[in-house]
Amino acid sequence: MQPENLRFGGGATETLLHPVVAIAMLIAIAMIFLLPRKHVILPLLVGTFLIPLPQQILVMGLHGFVIRFLIAAGVVRMVATKLQSSTAILPGGFHSLDFAFLFWALFKALAPILLFRDPSAAVNSSGFLVDSL
Repeated sequence: MQPENLRFGGGATETLLHPVVAIAMLIAIAMIFLLPRKHVILPLLVGTFLIPLPQQILVMGLHGFVIRFLIAAGVVRMVATKLQSSTAILPGGFHSLDFAFLFWALFKALAPILLFRDPSAAVNSSGFLVDSL
C-alpha cells in the first residue's frame, strides 16, 4: 500500500481565475507580442511575479497556470522573431551552466515517473519541464 504522503492527484477541481487576473494576463500577452524585442521580458517578469500561482484554467484535467500561458506567448513570439530574421535565438550560445540546468531539470522530471510509474506523474513532470525550461 502506497503511503498517503507519496501520491499524485488532488489539487483544484475547477477553474480558478479572477477576472482581474484574466485581464492582466491578456494585457501581458498582448504586450509580449506588441513590444519591441528588447522590452518583451518586462511583461513576462511582471506577470510572473505579480500574478498568484494558484490562478489557473482547468481543461480536461490539465492545470493551465497563468505563467504557462505567458511562457507559451513568449515562445510563440521567440519562434516568430526567429522566422523573420537571421539573428540567433541565444546570442551568447549554450554554455556548461545551461547544460547543467538542462540535465537537472530532465532528471528531476524523470525521477517521479520512474518512482511512481503513474501517468499522472508524467503529466506533472511535463508541467514542471514547461515551467522550468
